[in-house]
Amino acid sequence: MSSMLRLVILLSVAFSICSGSAANAQTDLTRAYRVIASKPFVDLTHSFGPDTPVWSGFGQAKFSPAADPKTHEPYTIPKDGFRTTYYEMVGQYGTHVDPPAHFAENGITMDQIR
Repeated sequence: MSSMLRLVILLSVAFSICSGSAANAQTDLTRAYRVIASKPFVDLTHSFGPDTPVWSGFGQAKFSPAADPKTHEPYTIPKDGFRTTYYEMVGQYGTHVDPPAHFAENGITMDQIR
């Protein structure tokens, strides 16, 4: 990951945890950035493809050319000026967070976690 992208991510996270007036926000943002920047950075990104290991209850992901819903013809660069891929998969691949609602009928969802 480039240092510029890392800085943008760090500043975005720092800004999102800041609160209060604009005058305090700069101080809070600076303090938050210093705390975050002092921590080790671990890049958890990884390649994803049809051979990515997955729990057998979900089945493998499927990849195919995306098609026009009217004609069912795949989009192509010569014909449409672009191409794109249709992905069929569950949302529980790789590193993710399971909110309590994933396992509990009345559990809270991600947007309720504070």
